[in-house]
Amino acid sequence: MKKLDPRSVIIGFLVAVIGFMSMGATNTTFDSITVGSIKMKDEGFFLMNAENEVVLQIMASSLTNLTAFYNKKGQPMIFIGENDNGSGLIELNNDAGKTTVLLVNDKQGKGAISVYNENAEPMAILSSDIGGGRLDIRNKHAQTVIKLLMTTEADGGIILSDRYGEAQWAKTGKRE
Repeated sequence: MKKLDPRSVIIGFLVAVIGFMSMGATNTTFDSITVGSIKMKDEGFFLMNAENEVVLQIMASSLTNLTAFYNKKGQPMIFIGENDNGSGLIELNNDAGKTTVLLVNDKQGKGAISVYNENAEPMAILSSDIGGGRLDIRNKHAQTVIKLLMTTEADGGIILSDRYGEAQWAKTGKRE
């Protein structure tokens, strides 16, 4: 029986290791990944599709926490996160990147839904107010022309204004 040369054993081992490594290097796709936690840098991270286009961005920084979903044109379409005062926010944009719907709340727990026109100007605002809700509808000049609200006595109220936003007619639902 021949003796094994140590150099031949080492060379054989290294060739086998290189062979195994090259076989593993051809598969760069994972079926699943399980982790306990992920720590991000301030700029967050981007999720890309097969065409290397951004489809999702997650940011966690000292300024804001935010998730943004992108369309096929590379425009951010949906933002879910926090606003400047640290409260919740959902923003929907059109394909030009302008806001069309905004849902927000504030530190006092009041919420608002705003619907915008193609120029990103708010046209209808549904919000919670002191003790009740309120709906403001604006014209193309950004003036409130219809206001539905609750009075301080918990009755319904409506105010109609002219095109300049000046109240012209008001009525409450209070019994007389």
